[in-house]
Amino acid sequence: MILSAIYIPENSLPHIFGEGHTGQTLNLGGEYIYSFTETFKEINLESKIKNELFIPNFYNKDISLISTIVGQNGAGKSTLLRGINHSIDPSSKKLVYVFEPESTTAIQIFNDTTKRFLCSNHLEHNFLDTKPFESLYYSPSLDFDLTDAWSPIALINYLKNGLENYFLDSVSRNVSFLND
Repeated sequence: MILSAIYIPENSLPHIFGEGHTGQTLNLGGEYIYSFTETFKEINLESKIKNELFIPNFYNKDISLISTIVGQNGAGKSTLLRGINHSIDPSSKKLVYVFEPESTTAIQIFNDTTKRFLCSNHLEHNFLDTKPFESLYYSPSLDFDLTDAWSPIALINYLKNGLENYFLDSVSRNVSFLND
């Protein structure tokens, strides 16, 4: 299953998109491009259009899709990742996730918002009760500002000197283990 699109409801991330911003769709490079509309009480998936730039099995059969979030310092990359990683960050925003399964044409939708979700009549879809993946936040440079998010790597205890030293300590422990 591919996480193909994320819909960010209106005015949910004003520090990135501006005060009173309209809903934003992040199409992550899947087989289709999605378009949403939003009212006070509803979010509607309006269209699903074939992504002409999508190349099936581009990497290999085991890697379905790679997406990146890039931008200048302070552009909101970490804030956006916090929104996506709602399961580890209690202050995150509620979003809509669109998944493309490999075996069917019916898209899978996880609506984490309080708004009613509608789908245009011609779009085959199913609703998910829970987000079907575990999120992992990774940054090659340490972001000690992420004190409100859990991490499989304890930033506070183990990485005071950076990831490179953490890696070297890990290699050193493994070499010691092999020699014992």
